[in-house]
Amino acid sequence: MNSNTLTFVVLGLIAVGFIVWKVLPFFKKAAHLSKSLFSKIYLNKNSALTADQYKKIALGAIYSEQQTAFINSLTTGSTNFSDILGKWWGIQNKEDALSKLDYLKDKGFRFYFPVVYKAFLSPEADQEELIIAAFVDDEDQEKAETQLMYLKETIGELKDEKIINQESDLLKYGNDGWDFGRLVFLTRLCYDAGYITEDEAWAYINAANELARSKFDSWESYSKSYIIGRGMWGGIDSANTGIMSIASYLLKLPESPWVQMPW
Repeated sequence: MNSNTLTFVVLGLIAVGFIVWKVLPFFKKAAHLSKSLFSKIYLNKNSALTADQYKKIALGAIYSEQQTAFINSLTTGSTNFSDILGKWWGIQNKEDALSKLDYLKDKGFRFYFPVVYKAFLSPEADQEELIIAAFVDDEDQEKAETQLMYLKETIGELKDEKIINQESDLLKYGNDGWDFGRLVFLTRLCYDAGYITEDEAWAYINAANELARSKFDSWESYSKSYIIGRGMWGGIDSANTGIMSIASYLLKLPESPWVQMPW
């Protein structure tokens, strides 16, 4: 290889390096911005769901949108479902999956809400005693205390963002929506991972749907309950305004199932 050829090779490598370093990230960023600006609802073009099935899947729409997953099919289309299941939920197999899904279906955050709400309205000196008297199990006591702490943190935010107007609205909406929305999306992730069958997945989704329809009368009230539950889960530092933003556009965009299919 002569010196001229070597020079061209070096210059070529430099050019390729520049493209990888500068140009490709630009296009990736541009593509991401384009999707976020013009296609907020993540739709699976190959979905074969019936309208009734789609309406049930839409209960998990906030979680789906948060994870940029399909909103209209049993499969989520997620490429990181194993990370979400393993790292966030501790689900590694079928037994784990059924345990978590049964918990959301039968207990969840709503199990603690009546006591937490009563403690919230009580003098601070009485709050711990109320929780201890209501729950014998140490784990249940700890969960209730944590939810109470986070509710105190987020009550101002919930009022400022007009999720509630007054504290009595907490009782009106509850935090049931947080359980039902997560149950639907987590079910879909477990199906994607192969931990549960299609029939098992629909059994959980149908259960979530029955629970939600018996509790709420609109997508708006359902979404407010989900947001309240989110705040009681993570407190003021859990990016609640982002979740509120998702709920807001799901209630407005023409392509949203919440707009297309009345409650």
